Amino acid sequence: MTQDEMDNLIIPPHMWRRQEDETSDQRIQNEHHIILDILAEAVEATRLSKGESAWNAQVHYPLLKLAFSQFPLLRPETITNAQIVKDFRPRSNSFASSSASASSSSLLSGDSSRWTETLSSSAHKMVDFALALIPDAGLQTKMDCFLRTQQHETINQTMYTALTKRPAPLFIETKTMSGSGTRSQVQLGIWVASWFQRLRAVGSAKEAIPVPLIQVSGNTWHVIFASDENDKVTLVDQTIRIGDTASMVGMYQLMAALRVIGKWADTEFRAWMTEFLDSI
Repeated sequence: MTQDEMDNLIIPPHMWRRQEDETSDQRIQNEHHIILDILAEAVEATRLSKGESAWNAQVHYPLLKLAFSQFPLLRPETITNAQIVKDFRPRSNSFASSSASASSSSLLSGDSSRWTETLSSSAHKMVDFALALIPDAGLQTKMDCFLRTQQHETINQTMYTALTKRPAPLFIETKTMSGSGTRSQVQLGIWVASWFQRLRAVGSAKEAIPVPLIQVSGNTWHVIFASDENDKVTLVDQTIRIGDTASMVGMYQLMAALRVIGKWADTEFRAWMTEFLDSI
């Protein structure tokens, strides 16, 4: 190519390195260092057989905070002290958890008078984290109007202050490797059934949206999906592993999966919540 040809060469805009890429590179490097720190904490927690509260504080919450930091209107919350409002507790004729590769379990909502032993013993064992959606101005106005008409002034199934005015599209239950996976799924089932019952009590013409749940066992993270089917809630467990805190590859897989959930929460779930309140 001659000098004249080079001088007259038109370079498409997409071939130029954008100015903000330098900032983006720095952000990626900073994120990588945080991931290394979290990975080191997970290695130590495994080696020292640390308890659930240590895992939550030193590994799980920092990871959730980093994963959802790209979404200014989403916030992970530790909710181990949250209690389910009694009116929203589910009932169950038969609730079973299966380790099959594809299974489902059901919880019936709306009657707290019938509990199996498993459900009764899990009723006050709370889940560990929730993802809270911070309303924009329009959604906040709709929620304020709605809450003023309610006996229980909460958009969720709990009067825990951090969640009364922030919808929760995701609940997370964690266990150490020695914890019970069955009990973990029961606790998630109770929480999401209570959440759906709270929605059902509103009387909106808009159907409830299926939501993801996350079950953590030691280093390994799985997602479960829950849907409302009139008088029962079905958990579809396909043992979908979304990453782990045991390896660098697993950490990046987990970050990517959580950000997909974050994008869904900040777009589809937010739009659904607006329509849900408009349909009351």
